[in-house]
Amino acid sequence: MGGLGDAERRRIEQAFEFARSVYEDRLLGTGEVALEHALGLARSVAGLRLDADARAAGLLFAIPSYLPRAARSSRSSSASLSPPWSTASRS
Repeated sequence: MGGLGDAERRRIEQAFEFARSVYEDRLLGTGEVALEHALGLARSVAGLRLDADARAAGLLFAIPSYLPRAARSSRSSSASLSPPWSTASRS
């Protein structure tokens, strides 16, 4: 993960582990395996030399599709839904 420090690498690793646990073997509407697509997207973002948050976003692009409806629509509890790699959860 070129151009990133240890903390950024850990955030991407956390995003990958979370994505892997949510996507499992799920397919996108195109029939492509969600995790494979997410990895390709993250590689493309890394190729543009964007930051760790952009790379994590590439891994997590389809996560909202697989979350329970209540979690997706709840704006009042968004702070509690902040993942550990999010800048929103850092002080």
